[in-house]
Amino acid sequence: ALVGLLIFGPSAHLWFRWVLRWVPGTGLPSLLAKTALGQLFFGPYITTVFFAAALWSARRLSWPALRAKVSSDLWPTILAGLAFWPVADFIAFWLLSEHLIPPFLNVCSFIWTIYLSLQAARSRK
Repeated sequence: ALVGLLIFGPSAHLWFRWVLRWVPGTGLPSLLAKTALGQLFFGPYITTVFFAAALWSARRLSWPALRAKVSSDLWPTILAGLAFWPVADFIAFWLLSEHLIPPFLNVCSFIWTIYLSLQAARSRK
């Protein structure tokens, strides 16, 4: 919860503000550009933060542990997210007004975090 409040929330706010200013419009090229930018930049950043938080909560956070986690799990997680995040981003940027995008994507993030937690618990069995 603290990660969402202290890191994800402010990061997402700044990200959406930036992407909506630099890529204006709601046409197909704009929607595809916003979605691609999220997948290329924000997704890997926030996933790495999630990994760090998970390691911290397990009292195993260190640079070597984080590097190992990112090396082994970042791309599989990003690839799994390609079935979820582009759809969520596309819906958000196409159908919602600017002030509703962060709350909608926060709900999506909550759902995604549940999925990641279930996957992490499954891999420990």
